[in-house]
Amino acid sequence: ILSLIANAGISKLHIHMMVENFSNIDYQRVKYFFEHYPQVTVQIYPIDALNLVQYGIPFWHGTQVANSRLFFQEIMKSSLDAIDYLLYLDADTIIVGDLTSLEQYTEGIYVVRDETTNSYYDKLNHLQDYFNSGVMYIHLDTWKKMDYQTKIINFIQKNKNIPLTYPDQDILNCVLNNQTEWLPLSYNLSPFS
Repeated sequence: ILSLIANAGISKLHIHMMVENFSNIDYQRVKYFFEHYPQVTVQIYPIDALNLVQYGIPFWHGTQVANSRLFFQEIMKSSLDAIDYLLYLDADTIIVGDLTSLEQYTEGIYVVRDETTNSYYDKLNHLQDYFNSGVMYIHLDTWKKMDYQTKIINFIQKNKNIPLTYPDQDILNCVLNNQTEWLPLSYNLSPFS
């Protein structure tokens, strides 16, 4: 978050955080942090009550918080009404440059191609391409018009036995297969590339 504030080139930020198992001390720390950045507003969405375990999606690093991105429309609800574009960032993403150039991307769901080997994503319903979902630029009208929230739930319910290595990312790739637009690699560059 600090790298986003310092480097994104955006004068006013509205951050929406999905969290799990937050204690009162965690909330106090977040509040204290953002007091130093009056140009930033933050809204926190605890996912604990959603019972994501009911969907049978494997945990990622012992938590369901990564899987919560699959249900952001349900989690954020009316907060989305005032938003045209949503930039999803994994918590471990470090912003190193200006993000205002994203404004050139309009209708669609924008992602960065993952350089994973074909043999991996071929086992996921024979995908032609695979994207890394750690950075997603989402035009919300497109998301809602295509009813991706329902498609995600339907896919999860009908594919209980599909092998998921990166659960939320694999599901997004299967549901959004060939329905995304590509961002340049510079928007989501792995430190291992």
